[in-house]
Amino acid sequence: MTTTFTAACIQNEAVADMDASIAAATELVRAARGAGAELICLPEYFSCYKAAADAVMVGPRAEPAHPALSHFQALAAELERRQRAEAFVALQVLRSLFGLR
Repeated sequence: MTTTFTAACIQNEAVADMDASIAAATELVRAARGAGAELICLPEYFSCYKAAADAVMVGPRAEPAHPALSHFQALAAELERRQRAEAFVALQVLRSLFGLR
């Protein structure tokens, strides 16, 4: 059995302001999901970077404390709930059209 899915690879330009970078990545994730992507990949430095002497410097944080992780976990849960709700509505419409219970 073969399963197919749509994937999106997002390329964004993060900035030193992590909140702004997360907001921009959120818009891109929502757009990708809206276009049908089921697997959405972000680059490793999507949330924040600071250029210093031609090097990328990222402030390390433990996973539970990283604001991007909790933000995108919540976004994934939201998009999953929305997808399930849309599928339920579509099923109800089909049942209504074909007189099914």
